[in-house]
Amino acid sequence: MGFSTNGGGAAERSEAEGVVFCFKHKNNEEKPVSESSLYPYYLAFISFSGEIILAPSEARELLKRCRGLCLGCDKVNNELVSEFLKETNNTQDMRVYSDLLNKVIDSINKKEEENAAFSLFNFGGFKNIFAEKSSDAFELVAFIIVKGGMSQE
Repeated sequence: MGFSTNGGGAAERSEAEGVVFCFKHKNNEEKPVSESSLYPYYLAFISFSGEIILAPSEARELLKRCRGLCLGCDKVNNELVSEFLKETNNTQDMRVYSDLLNKVIDSINKKEEENAAFSLFNFGGFKNIFAEKSSDAFELVAFIIVKGGMSQE
């Protein structure tokens, strides 16, 4: 997202690039024991190399950083829109972004499996409602492509 902190908590410039995804679990009748305070919505930031930089459990921090990213931006950057359209063949080739979204969803499934294993011995057990879920169980709400770094102010 372009932020990191040194040991003293001071912000320093980071060149993290990637995608912020906002998506919704389609079946919100049964809330999983997830760490997403926004359930059925999830926010995550993933680098273009596939590293989860801010997981759904860090939604508050991600929202803070998105606010900083957008602060003072009141116009569409047509140059960036043109670059995106060129990269994706006018949005006909979204494989890069689909793959990244699937990695975020896989990380949620993995976290739910870890929660299930951890709570195996708790009374009442744990039901991993994502055990058989694929990316089809989630609806993409929005995404922000982050290129270049920014500093926290």
